Amino acid sequence: MKILAFLCTFLVMVGCGKPEPRPISYNTDQCSACKMNITDQRFGAEAVLSTGKHFVFDAPECMLDWYVAGADGLRDKIHSMYVTDYANPGTLILAEQASYVHGEHWTSPMGLDVAAFASKEVRDEQVAQHGGKPLTYSEVVHMVETE
Repeated sequence: MKILAFLCTFLVMVGCGKPEPRPISYNTDQCSACKMNITDQRFGAEAVLSTGKHFVFDAPECMLDWYVAGADGLRDKIHSMYVTDYANPGTLILAEQASYVHGEHWTSPMGLDVAAFASKEVRDEQVAQHGGKPLTYSEVVHMVETE
């Protein structure tokens, strides 16, 4: 009986964890907004609801377009949004904390030509090498809203 009580408590505790992103299955997952296969590991994005449900996207602009449009009526349930760190393909970072760049070198799947980086320093090094305009998260959201 003690083992059963322990297992029940353990399962409840595991189920109450903070919603986290899951790795995007590149070449298998489809974008929740445009339905394209997600293939470029430098650009994926993910929204995680407070319920733990995941929505994956092929680029930050697809996720932000979905968000700006109302997120299928789920906007108030979004726990967090993530974008892929261009410098570390396949690695998700919080969208609001990322540093962005816009320019023709950063050809993203949906054509907004925006890349995200985990740090401002790495982003600035990339801008120095390849050009582009440094952006904040709010500036990227504004670009999506006005496109």
